[in-house]
Amino acid sequence: MKLVVLGSGIPLSGGNRACAGYLVESHGQFIVLDLGTGSFLNLKKIVQPSKVNALFFSHYCHADHVADLTGFLQHRRMFCTQNQGEAKQLDIFGPKGTKEFVNKNLELFPSFLESKFPISVEEMEYDAKRVFGFSIKAKPVKHAENSIGFRVEAEGKAIAYSGDTEYCDAVIDLGKDADLLVLQCSYPVGIKHEGHLNAQECGEIAKKANAKKLLLTHFFPEAEKEDLKKQAAKAFGGEIMLAKDLLEVQI
Repeated sequence: MKLVVLGSGIPLSGGNRACAGYLVESHGQFIVLDLGTGSFLNLKKIVQPSKVNALFFSHYCHADHVADLTGFLQHRRMFCTQNQGEAKQLDIFGPKGTKEFVNKNLELFPSFLESKFPISVEEMEYDAKRVFGFSIKAKPVKHAENSIGFRVEAEGKAIAYSGDTEYCDAVIDLGKDADLLVLQCSYPVGIKHEGHLNAQECGEIAKKANAKKLLLTHFFPEAEKEDLKKQAAKAFGGEIMLAKDLLEVQI
């Protein structure tokens, strides 16, 4: 199983970081966790988007995690038109309210409704799904209303993804014994902001979860000025990586 970082920053990041997005591949199947501003461009550098048939959103109320859904749908529509055929069904998963969010997008761009591919939207809270050989579990996390984190399992390996959250037991549970724990590390030690994690908290979560590897991501400008690996390592003794766009992690 492989994870590729599509976006590791926020809208205030420099031009070398798109917003949140992660591609997970197993045996030629692909799913995407979040698709924030700029991440769709990086996705196209790695795989033909028509081969991605499942999107998982941690939350929909902040554009840095969902804004490129529009571009993804536009690409799929044009792909169907130019290839004079139908693409496979697109499955979209997210927390409560995702169906309404997707429907509003379709209303804003009626041409999507003319597309020759079906769209299925399912809402998750404590659910577990089996999708294209992946087993995906969700749990609510502490961020904006209706925010969830994910655990993705395939090939006997596990990747846990926090989405945006502050310190909570749900993230530790999702990351339990994970081969790779992907945590948003918005701030360095000394800064505490509601709904987000700092480097020290990331290290503590990884330690309690007994994760094998920790990938820090979703950096605010304040975080990029500090040695986040060193700060997280005070609590976590495993391998720690700093995300950058197009980074590949094989597990």
